[in-house]
Amino acid sequence: MVSFAECKCPCDRVHPVQNPTIAELNEKIEQMKKELLLNTRTLSSSVRKRTSAKDDRPSATGVGVVLGIGIFTLLFALVIVPDIPSLVSDIRNSYAVKNLLEYFRQRGDR
Repeated sequence: MVSFAECKCPCDRVHPVQNPTIAELNEKIEQMKKELLLNTRTLSSSVRKRTSAKDDRPSATGVGVVLGIGIFTLLFALVIVPDIPSLVSDIRNSYAVKNLLEYFRQRGDR
């Protein structure tokens, strides 16, 4: 039979049981947490989550073009078009335009 002193096994089960204190256990737990902690920004799952895949299918390109044109047209229609009547009115009533029109009228009468 082999005694504990002669055993070469690294297994904790063959060595005498140690009763660590609460402080030692907490220190050991904190050390293990630090060793197991991972930087989530460098994980491949985090990198893949923020990387868009290239899609060369013609249908995907077509949908993107149609939606892009549609969004720009909608923005133009909602923001610019309602301002056109007031812009035309402001241009007609501006002092510089009135002077310019009067100048061309006088020139045409000659």
